[in-house]
Amino acid sequence: MGKKQHQKDKLYLTCTEWRTLYGGKKEGRDKGEFRRLPFFCCRIFNENTHIVAIKTTGNVFSHEAVEQLNLKPGFFRDLITDEPFTKKDIIDIQNPTNLDKFNLQKFFHLKKSLKVLNEEEEEAKKHPRYKLKSVNAETRSILDELDDTYTAPEKLADDKKKADRVNAAHYSTGKVAASFTSTSMDLETQHEAAIIDEDLLRYERIKKKGYARVVTNLGPLNLELHADMIQGGDPDGTGLGGDSIWGGPFKDHFKPNLTHTGRGILSMANTGPDTNKSQLVVGGLETLDKMEAIETDDKGRPKKEIIIETCQVFVNPFDEADEDLKKEREAAVNQEISDRKKDTRKTAEKKDSHLKVFKSGVGKYINPATQ
Repeated sequence: MGKKQHQKDKLYLTCTEWRTLYGGKKEGRDKGEFRRLPFFCCRIFNENTHIVAIKTTGNVFSHEAVEQLNLKPGFFRDLITDEPFTKKDIIDIQNPTNLDKFNLQKFFHLKKSLKVLNEEEEEAKKHPRYKLKSVNAETRSILDELDDTYTAPEKLADDKKKADRVNAAHYSTGKVAASFTSTSMDLETQHEAAIIDEDLLRYERIKKKGYARVVTNLGPLNLELHADMIQGGDPDGTGLGGDSIWGGPFKDHFKPNLTHTGRGILSMANTGPDTNKSQLVVGGLETLDKMEAIETDDKGRPKKEIIIETCQVFVNPFDEADEDLKKEREAAVNQEISDRKKDTRKTAEKKDSHLKVFKSGVGKYINPATQ
């Protein structure tokens, strides 16, 4: 028997001995092996569960899990896909402590009956039958027969102007209602903004007065004109006047602040209400004295002819108004292009809003290539 033999006898087994010699060694499980998560391990949601979703991934979690595993540790990565997200990406799907937020009766898109339509639905919406939710068999058979027998009249080339930002009115053309109540009109199912007459647009932008010189056989007349209208005399010399720029008589335009307060005031000459044509009554300046000195006959007609030889226009506010309209239309087109570019840029920025991670730890969002 050796010396101190019992001191070398161990009364226990080490981990290595148990794993390799006595306990038997088992092969470790491959980390890449598929392991299905048991269904009974999933959190069961009910009406009282606070449920949230991650916007970037669409995964749904209980708020308790996100709070304990993401918010408190400051670990803003999806618990399933490990994709980064921000606090704003957490969407409440159900919150028992704030039930008013999830009241369907208060949802804006339900109150306003809003719906996002795809291209097929947008095309179907243009069909007249789109508004028919349900029809009986008799009506359906009549409509089917109408589709087989009805031949739509040929439409001539549509040369009508389209409304833009400058001439678009805040009301429609009314063609939808007219085509619905009258069989003599073509079918119209789309509301279109009415187009404001170009002359009205020009009148709104005329802030200055016109200046012209009328040269007569008795001398020149320098005139200051309210440029909303002008007459051109009696070109035929019949005393009946000529045609207006619109081809016929037009309505009176009364301005309470414009009155005959003295000699030299110009006004329209007509034969009654709404019969304005193209005659011109002139007054004022030195030449007017010569005209007044000419004798007249029993009918008030001057015995000596007074002839307008030429007219010289110094300032025409309509030219400036046309230039302003042109600039406004160009600005509207440029603004529309700019808005489209902004929308495209916002969409691209929204897609690239998530920062790219280059490494873990401090400075993980810094690109090493830029250092």
